[in-house]
Amino acid sequence: MISTWYSIIKADETRLPDALADFEQIFQAGTNELNVAKGELISEVSRQLASKMAYYYTVLQELDAILEHFEGLFEYEKAAVIQHALKTNKHALTYSAVEKLANGDKHIYAIAQLIRDVKLQRNKMFGVVKGLETLQWQLGNITKLRVVGIEDATL
Repeated sequence: MISTWYSIIKADETRLPDALADFEQIFQAGTNELNVAKGELISEVSRQLASKMAYYYTVLQELDAILEHFEGLFEYEKAAVIQHALKTNKHALTYSAVEKLANGDKHIYAIAQLIRDVKLQRNKMFGVVKGLETLQWQLGNITKLRVVGIEDATL
């Protein structure tokens, strides 16, 4: 089942911890998918690989969408803090000083931490997708070996 966390988070950003916990479970299941049992038929592993790849790639895309949502929120909130600082400060401030001031804002820092959390989970899921790609490559090479006469290749 494909998750719908992006839609949920767009409506209620406070659900991000629940989403990240769910994505962590999906990641753990994905790492288990990469462990092919010894003696498992190559044809069976190969047959299942496309659907697994599609599933985990879709999960990765959903994490990317969530990340883009929070990056957009970060930029919006940071711009609001900068605008407020420029309006309320009586002294002429350089842009870098105002940006440092904005980066020090607790709310901006909290959003930046959420972005880091989503990036970490996305990168972990990317590892699963790359692992499945590697498995696909390995199966292709084993199949090529079988074509040239090495029939006893098993996993």
